[in-house]
Amino acid sequence: MQARRLIVNADDLGYCAERDAGIMRCWRDCGVVAQVSVMPNAPHAAEAARAAAAAGVPLGLHLNLTEGAPVCAAAAVPTLCTPGGQLRGKLGFARAAQRGELAASDLARECIAQIGWFARTLGKSPQHVDAHQHAHVMPGVAQALAPVLNRAGVRSVRMPRDFFFCLRAAACAPPVVREVRTPDDFYALVVAQACGEAAEVFAAAGLATTTHFAGITLMGAKCGGPRGMVAALAELAAAMPPGATAELMVHPGDPQTDGLGDDFSRSADRALERDVWLSADVKAAIAALGLQTCSWDAL
Repeated sequence: MQARRLIVNADDLGYCAERDAGIMRCWRDCGVVAQVSVMPNAPHAAEAARAAAAAGVPLGLHLNLTEGAPVCAAAAVPTLCTPGGQLRGKLGFARAAQRGELAASDLARECIAQIGWFARTLGKSPQHVDAHQHAHVMPGVAQALAPVLNRAGVRSVRMPRDFFFCLRAAACAPPVVREVRTPDDFYALVVAQACGEAAEVFAAAGLATTTHFAGITLMGAKCGGPRGMVAALAELAAAMPPGATAELMVHPGDPQTDGLGDDFSRSADRALERDVWLSADVKAAIAALGLQTCSWDAL
């Protein structure tokens, strides 16, 4: 029987020293977190990426098209930025994508710049790419990025069609989101509407992904701590046939304490997720469910 595999991927390496410390502790001390994604335009990105690579952590590119300053000069990617030269933010980016306001050339240029940053920093191009706040699956964005990723030698991408979100959506039939106004609208657009077309675009470009994905509905306190995560893993595993591979997106860390960053980074939820992925009970449950942990290289 073919093995069922689980990729536990920690996002946002480089965001701040506290997040980086928590991520590295989860990778080092428990062995369940098997892949980490580094955010190129984050304050601590270069230092954190080099330290993680030196420790042997498999690293992917956490393409950031939504938060902070672009890697390119803002004037070179004007449709991605506000008048102040910052990226549009999660909801602003989603609305711009829906309205067709993002130039494909700007999306490609910034993607190339972030891949270039990764290559200069680590001495090799990324083999795996996911995107901060799932920007890569937004309407029109996958079409601009897929050929860039293919030419750069990227082998795999995240497809955030969240297993638990889809179960809930099937039960309540959410309306079509015509304009993103709230975080709930955003996730409905990503999971229920955009992923289908984006998956076809990336597959046509030869980019692999997992058969299953979870993490959107399990962030922070929503995961229910170690006990809740064990239950979620059991439900996910029950839906995975032999040979299936699931990605579980996680955001562990120590809460940011320097007064900078956003509410997400300062939240005690980061420590809660850290403790989930340091839990011996969670590690034992993964083994008992017959899931083999691996990195994206396994695809």
